[in-house]
Amino acid sequence: MSEIEIKLDTRKLDKLIGEYKKRAEKILNKSAANIQAQAKIRTVRVDTGAMKNGWATKRTAPLERIVGNVMEYAIHHEYGTSRGISPSPMLRPAVEDERRVLTERWKELCDDV
Repeated sequence: MSEIEIKLDTRKLDKLIGEYKKRAEKILNKSAANIQAQAKIRTVRVDTGAMKNGWATKRTAPLERIVGNVMEYAIHHEYGTSRGISPSPMLRPAVEDERRVLTERWKELCDDV
């Protein structure tokens, strides 16, 4: 029985995958920055400015970002409390505003494949 050896050169494919990953990271960075900026704008309860300036974005893994506030009491303002702090959503509306834009950017990226 004769043997046939086939070698597949994946260098171009690897390069293409790398380029798409870079583009995807840029898309995600932009959306995370937009969410962070909008959350800051929506932070209307300001005493010292710590909560308003406490919004940050963290890259936790490839294609993963967390946008949050470093002030531990921000969540009480976001959702309200049973002790009299009424909800003043900042992050959730910012995410919802960006959802459509991010979805369109993902679609454009996928359409290029």
